Amino acid sequence: MTPSGSRDVGLGTILGAKEPDTGAARRYVKQLHKNSMKAYAVPSAIATSSLVKLCIGLRLYSGQGAPPMYGDYKALRHWMELTIHAPSR
Repeated sequence: MTPSGSRDVGLGTILGAKEPDTGAARRYVKQLHKNSMKAYAVPSAIATSSLVKLCIGLRLYSGQGAPPMYGDYKALRHWMELTIHAPSR
C-alpha cells in the first residue's frame, strides 16, 4: 500500500502474477521457506557473498602496472614523519 492508500502495482501484477513483483533475494527465501529448506538460507547467503568478494578481489586495480605518482611519495613521507615523531602517551 502506498501512503495515499492505493495498492502499489508492479509489473508482476500487471502481467497477471498472483503477488506483486519482488526482488530475487525475496523470491529465493520464499522458495526455501516453501520447500522447508530454511537451514540452507544462511549458508547460501554466506557462500554467495564470498563468491562476490572473490570475484571483485580478482579484478585488476586501477594503478596496477603504473608507477606511483609524485604525490604518493610526498604523502608517505608526511605520514611516516607524523608516526615516527609523534609523542607517545
